[in-house]
Formats: sequence, C-alpha cells, structure tokens
Amino acid sequence: MARRVFVIVAVVVVALLARGVFIGVSSSPVAISSQNGKVYVVLWFDYEDYIQPRSDDAALRIAELLSDYGIRATFKIVGKKLDDLLHAGRKDIIDALSRHSVGYHSYDHSVHPTIAEYLKRMGWSSGGEEFERRESGGVDLIKEVFGITPSCYGQPGSAWAPQTYIAFNRWGIRVYLDEGNHVGVDNQPFWYCGLLHIYKMRSNLIRIYPSPDKDELQKDKERFTRIYNRLRKSGGGVVSTYSHPCEFVCRDSWDKLNYRDGKNTDPDQWVIPRLRPQREIEEIFHNFAEYVEFIRSHQDVEFITADELLALYRDTARGKAFTLPEIRQLARAVQGGISFQVVNGASLSPAESLSLLASWLVDYADEGELPTEAKIMEVYFGPAVKPVTTPPDATLLWEELINACRWLVDYFQAAHQLPYRIEAGGMDIAPEDFLATLGRVTELALAEEEIPARIAISRGNFVVSRYVGETGLWGWSVFPENFDAPELVELAKLQSWTLKPALLAEQEMP
Repeated sequence: MARRVFVIVAVVVVALLARGVFIGVSSSPVAISSQNGKVYVVLWFDYEDYIQPRSDDAALRIAELLSDYGIRATFKIVGKKLDDLLHAGRKDIIDALSRHSVGYHSYDHSVHPTIAEYLKRMGWSSGGEEFERRESGGVDLIKEVFGITPSCYGQPGSAWAPQTYIAFNRWGIRVYLDEGNHVGVDNQPFWYCGLLHIYKMRSNLIRIYPSPDKDELQKDKERFTRIYNRLRKSGGGVVSTYSHPCEFVCRDSWDKLNYRDGKNTDPDQWVIPRLRPQREIEEIFHNFAEYVEFIRSHQDVEFITADELLALYRDTARGKAFTLPEIRQLARAVQGGISFQVVNGASLSPAESLSLLASWLVDYADEGELPTEAKIMEVYFGPAVKPVTTPPDATLLWEELINACRWLVDYFQAAHQLPYRIEAGGMDIAPEDFLATLGRVTELALAEEEIPARIAISRGNFVVSRYVGETGLWGWSVFPENFDAPELVELAKLQSWTLKPALLAEQEMP
C-alpha cells in the first residue's frame, strides 16, 4: 500500500513539474511550458543594400509573397535605403513593407566609422548621446513614412555596442532582433538594458542563404525540423530565421565590395554587385516559397513579428507582488552568486533583485514588522563605469544600512540605473557586495533572528557577466583589419546587471 501511495505521489509531482508549478529560484533560464507547445517563427530580413537597385525588387517580391501567404515578417530597413526609396518614388515597396513589421537597421550601415568603431572610444553617457545624434534621423524617417516607432533594432554586421541602449529606451524601441555573440542566455530570448532580445540564438537559429540548390533547401528544412521537435518537447519557443533581400538577386556582397577592411568607397566609384542570372533568381524564390510552405505545414507553428514578441514574452516580474517565501528564496540565492534569478515564473535581473531587497528592508525598518510583499523597480541600465572596491573588513550600523537602502531606492526611481558605488557609513561599497549583504540581512530578518549591531559587508560574487562574450565578436569583413573593442566588452559586462531570461508566457488551452 505504501509503495502504491509513493508511486501515485511521484507521478503527480512529475506532472506538476512538467506544468512549471514548482519553479523555484534559479540562476539558469527556466522556460514556462506553454500548454500547447507552440513554436513561434520570427522571420526577418535586413533590407540594407543601397547600391544595387535590383535589391529593391527582391525586397518587394519577398514582402508580397509573404503577404499572399498571410504571413507578416519583420523588415529592418536602413535609413539611407528608405531615403532612396522616397526619392525614387518607390511607393509600391513602401506600401508592401507597411503590411509587415518595420524595424531599424542603422542609417548608413557600413560607412566608416561604423557604430562599434566610433563608440569604442567613448564612455557610457557620451556614447549614448553620440549614437542618438547620428541615428535619430533614421528613426524619425521611419516614424514619418510608416507612422510607427520602429518595432525593433538590429546592428549592421557585428557593429554592436552597449551605449546604443540609452537611445533605444528614449525612442521607445523595445525589441532587439539580430544575431551575434556579444551577449546571450543559453540560445533563448532574454531581457537586457530594458529590451527584449532575440539574439545569440544559435541552436534555435536558421540563417537562410538564398540558393537555387535543392540540397541547401533540404538542409534548411532538416534544421527547422530538428529545432521544431526539440522546442515542442520542451513546451514551445522561438525559432529565429533570417536573410537579406540583396542575396536573392546578387552574387556579391554590396558592402564587402565597397567598405571592406575599414575603407570607404566614394559613391561615384561604387562597385555595383553582379546580378544572378534570372533563371537562378526564379529558382531561389521558388525554394524560398517552398521553405515557407514547409514551415507552415507543421502543427502548432505561428509566424510572429518583432512587435508581437512583447506579448509572447511579457515581463511577469513587473508589477508582481513577491511573497515572503519568494523573498526568502531570493535573499538566499544572491548570497551564492550575483546573477539573474527565476522565482515562481518571474525572472529578475541582479539589479531588480537589489531593488526588491532594498525596498523591502526600508519598509521593514519603517513599519517595525515584516512586510508581507515587495515589488521590483524598473532598472534599465547597469553602472556607467567600473564599480568601486569595498574596503576590507567593512561594517555598517543598521541605521547606516537602511539609509543607504533609502538612497538607493530613490536613485532607482529617478535614474532607472544602478550606481557604481553605494555610499554608507562614510565609505563606498560595491553594488555586488551590497546586494550580497542585503540578502544575508533579509534572511536574518525573515527568520526573526537578531541583526548584529555592526553588520559585516559580505563579498558578492558577480557571476552574471559570464553571459557576455569575449571572443568571436567582431568577425565582420567591413571592420578594419584586426579590429577589437575590449572597451565595449567591459561596458557590456557592467550592463549585465540588467540581464535575465525572457520566459514564454503561459498559453490558453484551445
């Protein structure tokens, strides 16, 4: 009898785990299983070539083909390309694109200095201002022509830089859609600097290289099938698949011909990319249509655009009232390492964890009893410069700790950014050490144990920065030879205070 009861309980527990009921605190991404295990396909195109006019016809044909299928894709357009379309009177292309999701892909793409080239020499705030100055015209042009804020942004080539996020938040761009190795969380969507990212997807990525070869088409089909089967078994997820309209009709890369190795070619000397034979172009479009049809043939597949991703991966931590057991789990977790956490289906960045514990302790000090809940504050950015080093053997009085928490809460509300130092008791404390200390103090308070008269500052182990890449970041032929940008990597690591996995929202049963 006891054996039967054990087996029944075990089966129930396994079933609940599969439904995501017992999700606790974790420093690794935890996907919330959608009940129907849907697979969402983000099909996107970088529309960038402003040298070969036939690329425009390719973009038009792709947009119309997908519209005929009832599919909306995401077209990230270069500002100069859009400007050229207006001057050429290509209203047909603009109308075709307007039936899809339109994102931004920089103003002039490959012209030197590219975004990463000029931002590597600049700091956090100055770099953000410079990027906004150079790129706001392209964003405004999209707003004027299409009547929308761009649905997303993606960098040209691998010219990624962290300072750009200052401008995205000001412009209201909420999605980063591209591919690269700069930052990522286990090949899944994630939040970083306030934006939802489909980036560094790797095992969930299909890069379409337009080809008349049926063998290449078959490889893309097989890759999609592998991803589809894996995601279905794990409860659903996103496939990122992309290409460039110019590749459908051109043999050569327009920017490699004219901007390779850090050199600019004057427009009157541009080398025009060679065109494919028309028969080959027709075979390429036929294969692309077959690839789209193949994806559509799968059960529970849905094409989704950049702007629609925000509902699919809505941030459930915002506005959530975290309970005392959840706060206790979180307080314990941050003492073991400063990283993102997943608490009962809500994902928190390290900065959000700090905001939650600081505000809870302020309420605890003010009320004289345990607050029953706490909420995070919106923190979009990490420190602007490298944090200070906490003095050895630092200690704080209770009142000094609480005053520092009050200051920090006010700072978060005003700046939505993590400071590089937290002043308390006449000394500067590193934010990772302050978070680890708050975790220990919160755990003592919740256990109703006596808090020491002098509180020793714990040492926080800032491990979340490991999700920022250090190698294989700048492999773009347009960059100057041996281009490297360690300054951008260091800034990116500081911004990993805002990193957390994006969790797939629970789907309603049909």
